[in-house]
Amino acid sequence: MTEVLGIFGPARATDRFLSIGTGIASNVKVEPISLPGSGTLKSYVSVATNSEITHIMFRTLIDAFAPTARQKKYWRLNVSKPIPGEEKVIEKGYMWWKTKHLVKVLDNYENPGDLDDIQALSKLKAWTVDYIKEEAKLIQDCVEAVQNSLAADARR
Repeated sequence: MTEVLGIFGPARATDRFLSIGTGIASNVKVEPISLPGSGTLKSYVSVATNSEITHIMFRTLIDAFAPTARQKKYWRLNVSKPIPGEEKVIEKGYMWWKTKHLVKVLDNYENPGDLDDIQALSKLKAWTVDYIKEEAKLIQDCVEAVQNSLAADARR
C-alpha cells in the first residue's frame, strides 16, 4: 500500500491490489537476546522481514472496507512449499528428573533460498511453475477483476 501511495499519490483511485511475494521463508526460532552469537540477529531479521502477517492484516482490511465494503479486491501470489506440522516427544528436566512431553511442531515451509542465490533460482522457478498451475483459479479471478475494473473505467 505504501508503494501505491509513493508512486501514484493519495489522489489516484485504486480499486484492485495484487501483491506478489518472493516466496514464504522457513520459520526461524527466535533466540534469547542474552546468548550472543546464537543466531539472535538472524532470527530478529527474519521476523522483521516476514511479510505474511502484514499480508493477512492488509487483505482483511482492504477487502472489508476500501474502497467498496465486502468486495474482494486484494490478491496475493506467494510461492511456498508447506511442511505440515507434527507432534514430537521431547525431554525436559535434568538428570533423573527428566520428563517426556508431547509438543506440537507448527506448520512450516521449505526454504525457497535467498533471492541472490543463483543456485536456488532453479528450485524457485520450478516451484513457481507448480504454483501457477495450483492457483489458476485465484489468478483467473484476479485477471477478471482487473478486466472488469478497466471496463468500468472505460465506460466513465
